[in-house]
Amino acid sequence: MDAVWINFFYNPLLPLGILLSVLAAFAFLVFLRGFLSGTGYLFTLNGNDELGKLARIRVMWGFLLLVLFFCIWQALRWVGAVLTGGETPSGIGLAVILFILLMVGVWLVHFLKKRGLAGEA
Repeated sequence: MDAVWINFFYNPLLPLGILLSVLAAFAFLVFLRGFLSGTGYLFTLNGNDELGKLARIRVMWGFLLLVLFFCIWQALRWVGAVLTGGETPSGIGLAVILFILLMVGVWLVHFLKKRGLAGEA
């Protein structure tokens, strides 16, 4: 048991990576459920319109959660590289851009809801 704790404290990115990958798998399942349930309505156009709205919400949430978990993982890798003196991870620039776009999107949704221009989700 001591070896497990020593490995955990020596390299904490491994369990954090496993946790984030499990969370990303659940986010992908949310995305997939929304995408697959909305695809039938796209091709037949005879489904319930309310189900299409719920499918779009699931697709959006799944995608946003995937982007968020990717940004968190890249930030953790960057912090690990800074603390250990290693080289900077290659995806950090993409993560910063996606995180900025994510925050702008969240701000835009709140702004549109405040102005009454967005529909209720």
